[in-house]
Amino acid sequence: MPGDACEDCGYTDADHWLGEALLCDRCFDKRVARLTGYPELPEAPPPITLTDAEGHRHKLRFRGRRQVSRSNWRSSGCLLIAALVPRAELDMTQRFLEPNPHRAGYVLADNKDVVEGLLVWSNEGGPVGTPYDVVID
Repeated sequence: MPGDACEDCGYTDADHWLGEALLCDRCFDKRVARLTGYPELPEAPPPITLTDAEGHRHKLRFRGRRQVSRSNWRSSGCLLIAALVPRAELDMTQRFLEPNPHRAGYVLADNKDVVEGLLVWSNEGGPVGTPYDVVID
């Protein structure tokens, strides 16, 4: 559970289990590298702070995590981050939704015809058949 301490280093945001050990990203990777013989992942880049369209500041934190993949983190990870940062900077300056002037809720902003978002599990217990909330902006 996030907020619990890493068994190896004491970092207070550990969220990986390896056997009975609760570990942070770095310690998890060190143990997996030791067990498998694979090299350790490089350090993730430091966090960056971006400002959104309303002037609110948001911290973007990077995490290096092992995944089953055909690509190599050392070669593709840096390229992915290099591509992500400019896109995040641009997207944060735009509003995709605006308050509906006629009723509660939101509508697409005037200059948008597509939005991107994600579905997250709703703990609110909404109407039957709607276990997810849509998160945009």
